[in-house]
Amino acid sequence: MTTSIIEGRTKCRICGEVLVPDPDRPITAVGGSFKNPRDPLTEIQGVVHSDCLRKHPLFERVRRLGEQVTRYRESWQAGTVRCPVCREVVRRPPPGLFTTGVVTSDPASPLWDLNHVAVHIACFERWERAPA
Repeated sequence: MTTSIIEGRTKCRICGEVLVPDPDRPITAVGGSFKNPRDPLTEIQGVVHSDCLRKHPLFERVRRLGEQVTRYRESWQAGTVRCPVCREVVRRPPPGLFTTGVVTSDPASPLWDLNHVAVHIACFERWERAPA
């Protein structure tokens, strides 16, 4: 997620204060390609003060999801992402590919393991998790 800040206008998605460059109060972004608009992280998705995020009740979800996204990106870079049906390595670009993005930010959800899955379109109907 690419996020830009318009100085004097962009507000923290948590506290609502205008974000200004300040080395004593760093900013960060809560990103993700959320497929579920009711996921609670969509409310704070965007640019936030780092201290606001650390204090937020959903911080642990953000942290865990960030770790999962990092592992997924590293897998793409290493060329080790595999289709869960045929087990062949999935190649980029994704024409002929179904990808899930972020289905849930809740690590306790049964849908957590569906985050960042890449399935060949030709394999999709045989994928046991397709109905989910």
